[in-house]
Amino acid sequence: MRDCYAETYPWDIVVYHRLGLRPFKMKTAKDRDKGRYLGTIKNGVISIRVYVFPMSAQFFEFRVKRKKTKYRKGQNFKIKTGSGSMADYESVLERFKNDMCVIENFKETK
Repeated sequence: MRDCYAETYPWDIVVYHRLGLRPFKMKTAKDRDKGRYLGTIKNGVISIRVYVFPMSAQFFEFRVKRKKTKYRKGQNFKIKTGSGSMADYESVLERFKNDMCVIENFKETK
């Protein structure tokens, strides 16, 4: 029998440290539906709160807040991933953190 329900993948530990996130270990499935907060990645304008939802695989949620600046409006949005490793999503987080990716709503025109 395993001594825990879910934990950070061993190959992801260095990625978590590089991003300033806390590796996790859960003993039960109790917290999986609300997710486990891993930390916040930020610069002066962007703040990304990172959560993990460990099922049999690991799913992540990134809650992004962008402050209003001279060049961009403020935004709040959520990105949910499919199953994967934090290493799969590190480059995406870095791009959002460095304001290199933007999500905007648009109306479809025919």
